[in-house]
Amino acid sequence: MASLGYQPPLFPELEGEVAVPSVQTHLRRCRRIWKRSSSRSQLQANKCRLPAPHYAPGQRVWLRAKDLPLKGAPPKLSPRFIGPFEIETVVNPCAVRLKLPPSLRVHPTFHVSQVKPVSTSPLSPPAPPPSPPMIIDNFPAWTVRRLLDVRRRGRGHQYLVDWEGYSPEERSWVPPNRILDASLIRDYHRDHPSVVGRPPGGVRRGGVLSRHVLSHGPTPPSSGRLVPLGLTFSTHLFAIYDQRLLLKPGISSLPAPVRCLPLRS
Repeated sequence: MASLGYQPPLFPELEGEVAVPSVQTHLRRCRRIWKRSSSRSQLQANKCRLPAPHYAPGQRVWLRAKDLPLKGAPPKLSPRFIGPFEIETVVNPCAVRLKLPPSLRVHPTFHVSQVKPVSTSPLSPPAPPPSPPMIIDNFPAWTVRRLLDVRRRGRGHQYLVDWEGYSPEERSWVPPNRILDASLIRDYHRDHPSVVGRPPGGVRRGGVLSRHVLSHGPTPPSSGRLVPLGLTFSTHLFAIYDQRLLLKPGISSLPAPVRCLPLRS
């Protein structure tokens, strides 16, 4: 090469021996030191390493939540793991691909150090699977058992929702502007007159008429339409009008278009 003054080797690892004996001795000594240092570093690093569990497609695992863009509680109060999620494919012994809801907006392939298998025992039986959502006008809806509490947040309030078919740790805080049915809040304040906040003065736009649910799809609320159900319900439904799948009915996994609707007999 004109810039170097000589032709560099095509493969540096195949470079021939240097004719100067002192240089050869120095190179061999450096290689021995590098190999010895690498062996010591590998030995120390392997002391705290364990072989990865054997994963198979269909197995349920927990996902580490440290580097996930979750919204809600601060990192110190957030869960360390979320899920469980099902393994879709084992990419290689070091990586697995999970079946994640699109609302997470993360790549579904993770290193095995970021997941751990769901373990069960007689003292810790597996949790029952959550109830499947009801489908109303081609959109999923989850049942709300009751409102448990209310708290101040900024200039408004949030209500603690107890979900039907979910354990207590899945309870989540929902702002009132996502509740279309005024009677859901009014009933809570009627039973708890001394708590903070106050029930709304009237029915909001897009409320419920008799046994019909005003259902909102991807269109604006003004273009909603009445859908007769033909069934008798005595519970309230927390309707997620979004075609994306969700982690679970928790405040950290719910997208923006969230509404509460009642179904009464």
